[in-house]
Amino acid sequence: MGMNENATATLARESAEPGKSGVKAQEPRTRSLVAQLARETSAGARAACINALVKLGEKEGLPVIENALDDEHACVRLAAVRGIYRLAGRQGAAFLMRMLHDVSEDVRRRAATCLGWIKHRAATGRLLPLLADGSAFVRGAVVDALANFCSSRAVPEITELLNDPVESVRRRASQALEIISGRRMAGTLSEDQRPSADAQAGAPTLVHRLVA
Repeated sequence: MGMNENATATLARESAEPGKSGVKAQEPRTRSLVAQLARETSAGARAACINALVKLGEKEGLPVIENALDDEHACVRLAAVRGIYRLAGRQGAAFLMRMLHDVSEDVRRRAATCLGWIKHRAATGRLLPLLADGSAFVRGAVVDALANFCSSRAVPEITELLNDPVESVRRRASQALEIISGRRMAGTLSEDQRPSADAQAGAPTLVHRLVA
């Protein structure tokens, strides 16, 4: 059985604190955290261990963090996605793309955000379907990632989100199109001016227009 979650989190933080002996002293702390992560029964404590490994910045912890992507608890998977981004960078892109299909919207959102941060343009095809994700947070994160790629391939799908029912998604879609096209957006329609669902089905209407 794992130790008390608060005690474990405290131990993880202490293990991540740099010691006077420098980098070499980090190695046993890293191994200690790796072992602790493997035996912990508390989801919160496992997430704390991952965060502590990330703080140490030692890639030795990557294998156990990769394994944590399959953890049954979303908080652990969320910490693991951050860990992959921080420790592996672009080399962790395959793991991040896999997490785009996680059952947790928080995990999907963070995976999309991290792919955008590392500018992994090869992920464009995997991100595009998520523009129809049921979570507005995920749709917004995907739009931001595609904007970071300056992906002209994504313009038609992002343009469709100018009619998204959520205002924040429409705003981010507009901003993404500005970044990709290099032109500003104007002509926003009010809520009652937006086309009906029937009208959109027959002939999709943009709620913004591009101006020079």
